[in-house]
Amino acid sequence: MSSILIIGYSNIAQKRIIPALNNIDSIVSIEVASKSKKPSIEGKLKKHYNNYELALNKFKGNLVYISLSNHLHDKYLKVVCDKGFDCIIDKPAFLKKSTLKYIEDKKKNIFIAESVVFHEHPAWKKSI
Repeated sequence: MSSILIIGYSNIAQKRIIPALNNIDSIVSIEVASKSKKPSIEGKLKKHYNNYELALNKFKGNLVYISLSNHLHDKYLKVVCDKGFDCIIDKPAFLKKSTLKYIEDKKKNIFIAESVVFHEHPAWKKSI
């Protein structure tokens, strides 16, 4: 059983990620850190933080999903990596080549994946 912390309460997180996580039996709780919006505490969503660093320090699970503005991906991917969490991050995972080098040098048995949630977006069906 797993818990997941979502850093950022983006439209992608709200419309795609959280509904998908609610349908995964092995996910028992979802926590969200958002500076701009407060999510409703319902379903598997159990906790809200209004500070990313505080959330990362208090989170007791092992998986962090980063869903922030692209320009923040590099910074928070490094922080998550330093804390030893597995990480899924919205596309693009990072913008700076130096971030890849940082991850290669620092990561210790952690999983990092780039998420592409719009592969099956309804707009593709309409455009085809």
